Amino acid sequence: MFSKILDNVARVMSAWLAVGIALYRLIIIRNALHSKFDSLSTLSAGLKTLLAVFSPLFLLEFFYRIQFKLTPNNWEFEEVCGYPANYTVVYYEFEKDEDFKLKLLDKSTYDFVNALLRVAPTFVLPIVTFGLIREMRKGKAAMRKRMNSGAQESKLDNTTKVIIFMTIASIIAESPYGTTYFLVLWLASNREYVSLLMLILNCKPIFDIFVSLNTMSHCFISLAISTQYKNAVVATFLPITSKFKKPENTIRVTQSRSLGDSVSNNMSQRRLASSVAS
Repeated sequence: MFSKILDNVARVMSAWLAVGIALYRLIIIRNALHSKFDSLSTLSAGLKTLLAVFSPLFLLEFFYRIQFKLTPNNWEFEEVCGYPANYTVVYYEFEKDEDFKLKLLDKSTYDFVNALLRVAPTFVLPIVTFGLIREMRKGKAAMRKRMNSGAQESKLDNTTKVIIFMTIASIIAESPYGTTYFLVLWLASNREYVSLLMLILNCKPIFDIFVSLNTMSHCFISLAISTQYKNAVVATFLPITSKFKKPENTIRVTQSRSLGDSVSNNMSQRRLASSVAS
């Protein structure tokens, strides 16, 4: 049960942390002249953010799943399986404990809140990203104005491209994952859509792959667009790769000082002999 709680919490937590990072960037850029907001970029602020996101998600899962207990059931095989008659195997599953006195959270409320928490980042993240890009462009326009530069920005800079591409990738990955939960809640009560419900449930592993690809794509997008990211990668891995390089043999040609002195002496002797002969 504890592993199931952590699995659900970590899945939703990753989406909301992306929203939190974008929100912190927006607040810091918008209040760049106020030093009190510099604390948002410290380690303590990051740990507090992790705790603030983790706590409500963990409590939601904990208060719901504490009402279940592990119960044994008998699994009877069909005759076509080749087992003898009346052959059963005990298996265990979680079922709701009816004797549990404290009714903390019913299934309908849990399913609705859980689905809302999964689909909400796909709507909140674009709004925060739009505000972040807007503040960045305003800051650059003010900087050009202070520098008395009349040049207009004709294309998006690399930082804006990184933010836009990452936001699009996150929306593509997260929106199907959260939308399926609402569809499952709506279709579960209608027997007419059982086949469609099974199709959606079978597609959930594919949506998990989208989320993994989205996480991996952030590295490659930043590496392709951001110069600072490239420099950080080179500074990190270049000392490691240089240890495996073969030493190069170089030949340096330098003029000997004694040879130069002898050549100059010969030249002076020839000049002296020619002057005496004349």
